[in-house]
Amino acid sequence: MADDAEAWFYAAQDAADVGRARDAARLYERAIDACGTLHPIARDADLWPRAGPPSASARAALIASVASNALGELRLDEALEAGFPSRAHDCEPLRAAVARFEAALRAWPYNAPALCSLAQICRDSGRAEQALALLDRLLALSTLDAAQDDACSAWRAAWVFTPRRAAVAAGAMTAALVRSQRGEHAAATPILRRFGLRLRLSPAVWAAAAAPASHALPCPAPRLTAGQAAVPPVRLFADAVPPALASTLCAAFAPGAAFWRQTGYHTASVEKRYFTFFYDVRAARPSNAVEALIAHLHPLLARDDVACAEWWAHTRPVGRHPGHELHYDLEEGVMEASGRVLHPLVSSVVYLSGSAKSGPTIVLDERLDAGQLARRCWLAHPRTRALLTFDGALLHGVLPVDGPVGDEHRLTLLVAWYGEDARRASSRRRSALRPQGAVPRVSRRTTWPLDIPLDMACGGEEELAQATASALPATTRELPIVEIDHPWEEVTMAPHGVAVHARPRRSALGARAEAALEIPTHLDQHFFLRSPDDVACRHRV
Repeated sequence: MADDAEAWFYAAQDAADVGRARDAARLYERAIDACGTLHPIARDADLWPRAGPPSASARAALIASVASNALGELRLDEALEAGFPSRAHDCEPLRAAVARFEAALRAWPYNAPALCSLAQICRDSGRAEQALALLDRLLALSTLDAAQDDACSAWRAAWVFTPRRAAVAAGAMTAALVRSQRGEHAAATPILRRFGLRLRLSPAVWAAAAAPASHALPCPAPRLTAGQAAVPPVRLFADAVPPALASTLCAAFAPGAAFWRQTGYHTASVEKRYFTFFYDVRAARPSNAVEALIAHLHPLLARDDVACAEWWAHTRPVGRHPGHELHYDLEEGVMEASGRVLHPLVSSVVYLSGSAKSGPTIVLDERLDAGQLARRCWLAHPRTRALLTFDGALLHGVLPVDGPVGDEHRLTLLVAWYGEDARRASSRRRSALRPQGAVPRVSRRTTWPLDIPLDMACGGEEELAQATASALPATTRELPIVEIDHPWEEVTMAPHGVAVHARPRRSALGARAEAALEIPTHLDQHFFLRSPDDVACRHRV
């Protein structure tokens, strides 16, 4: 029974590995059927008895559970293709995936990948309490095979401990982030120590992210000449985007708009496929609504040394996104070609939609290869039609916050302003979608440029002239910026200064200490660090 089920399972995996999802699903079903009547595994330790292999019934329940989880992952892939978590929150593939993960846990309550997937779905659906309950169950599992080496050790590694270690690491990082954004820093501390993490954004930063506060208005920056540094380094302007432009852009980049689908936006990050668009700021006339916006915003920078701009867009569902990793803006093609670090003169965020509860942008006074942590940071909460500008060499990202879950999205246009055209110095391939590429021509498969027409954005020659005038927009006013000192703290210190001693975590099944968890690359937001150099290392060639 179990041997037949195992054979069907491996056949299903082979089909899935070559992209035959339908065949894989059918074969996983055959594996489950071959397991016969299931007797759920009551204890995790039933899979490694003191003498001999696990019973046939325990093996069958395990295989059925793992096959159900695999079916859930196939259906979850369909839900992701349908747009989850940005949209499709109650689509049939998502409901089917949840049912499969729950079936996996009925057969084997200690199925770590199923626990992790269900927790992620709950988190992405805005159900943080349910997510944390599942994550607590996941983190209680041992990742160490405490049984003596025997003929079954390779089998246990393949079926239990290798997938479990990956799932526990992913779940632990998710739990640490959710606990931190909810202000539960004492609960996050032992989780972070399991990764060997030594530094984290302080409770003051997370508190400011969750509850925006008003601080003193910064002084206006003077007009600068080439080579001067921006003072102050971070500024926020209200009503910076004209209403007509904002309306056009919100429609063009709405959650269901052609742009996201035709550019493959929702899978681009996972595939390490980055694309942005180039605009010559010194050009006589913009050619689309985004370029008209860039021309309109240029005077707010108070700089006369900007030569070109690079723009891209992001959309995140309010209350369901995990933030955006801390990073530096730089032209990576130039770095790869020559080793030269080229930052924008100014980086900026245009908030087209979203609210103060949709996650603030965080900017830290920390520079690449400076060799020291930030001594202060600034937080800017989204405000419709506002513009955030900051020194393009500074570390920055987006913090997640708990908030009401609905259909609202945090829609932003990002504009990096450069003092030189770096395209010729770049080593990047000239693919259709690439960093600092041209807006593509309209074709049967690429229609999204039709959604950012210049005429609809500006209404006519007079409106266009006003939108691209060199004078500061008349209605724009500067807003307060939240500023926080000492944004980093040691993980070994709990809130209120109570020391937390880092001890090796013992396995629940034996006396040996479990190894430190590996940080999953796709979940490493750099809100927690092993060393001050972690973010800089990511950007080095």
